[in-house]
Amino acid sequence: RGKNMAEDQSAPVSQKKRRECGPPFKLTSEEKKVLKECRQTATLYRGLPIGAGIAASVYWASTNGYLGGLGRRWPRLLTGIAFFVGFWGGAGSYRRACMEKIKNLENSLLSDVVKMRESGGRFFPFSQEEEFRKLLEKHHDRLGAQGKLQSEESSK
Repeated sequence: RGKNMAEDQSAPVSQKKRRECGPPFKLTSEEKKVLKECRQTATLYRGLPIGAGIAASVYWASTNGYLGGLGRRWPRLLTGIAFFVGFWGGAGSYRRACMEKIKNLENSLLSDVVKMRESGGRFFPFSQEEEFRKLLEKHHDRLGAQGKLQSEESSK
């Protein structure tokens, strides 16, 4: 235990956060593939086009005087803000479709977690530890030794 604490203290903050974030189980290759596909689709086919379209519209409106004095003084600032808002709105609009893809995975702990979250509100593995343990038991054959909670692994 002392050795792990020393390693945790010497690790950069970003690595510490990575250990604390994410699911408390290992993802299968199929789950990783679906998540990667969702991330790419949300970025390339939703976020970037919508952000660019809104940014181009705001830039055109500001340079042609439709946004008043603010648009004439800071057209690039308004364009950047518009791109940011459009990008996150566009990427976020793909969330529901991505959740459906995850729910359609067969024999997937991640799919079960998403379904549990939708049926019972929020899902926090450490506050609903009993329900999470039942899911782990259900998927125990596939998970093997990796089906332990991170808190159990880090306490050793």
